[in-house]
Amino acid sequence: MISNDVLINQMKICSKCYEIYGFWNYRWRNKVFYQKCCSDCEDYNRKSDMPIKEIKQEKWDGFDFNEMVMLCYCCGQKVLKSGSRWSVFFCEDCKKKVMELNQQFQRAIIPIGSHSLMNGIGLNKDGIDNPQAIKEFHAKTNKMFASNEKLRKWTTQRLSNNFKVLGYDDDVLLNDYIAKAAVVVDKSEAFGQMCDFLFGIPRL
Repeated sequence: MISNDVLINQMKICSKCYEIYGFWNYRWRNKVFYQKCCSDCEDYNRKSDMPIKEIKQEKWDGFDFNEMVMLCYCCGQKVLKSGSRWSVFFCEDCKKKVMELNQQFQRAIIPIGSHSLMNGIGLNKDGIDNPQAIKEFHAKTNKMFASNEKLRKWTTQRLSNNFKVLGYDDDVLLNDYIAKAAVVVDKSEAFGQMCDFLFGIPRL
């Protein structure tokens, strides 16, 4: 997890798609990246601080996709590392609850990341030449992708509600949002509300 005190940039949260955008100074590689908000957002290529050269952005070296940081998919209040197919969707508090729920159902009812192996879905060497195993693998991965998409919809709803509670109408500095949300927004009910949104199942 990324500590909030090392956010050395002026990144913001888009008030339309609720994704993080802006410049990130990557100290380890001594590079500056410009993270864009959601590609479906009407402001995707229209942010005032975005350089023209970033309109046709190439994939960053060393990343699976062009994203440095994201907000927890459950509570929307913690900043997490991203950009890897192995990136975890949840902060430690929310991840613990998700893992407990998955253990209860003995499968990844809520995906913890985008890679199938993170969610116990894979093909062993015996399954590679087994049509039935391949069919089952594709069915499970398609179901996981659908769950990922629904998770994203929940995150958007959660952040929209957080914005309303905090009184934000426009794009907001990420640091300001994190600091204010920690004081004003009640995180304790986020997991139960996420479960209700995804499945309508009882809260733990």
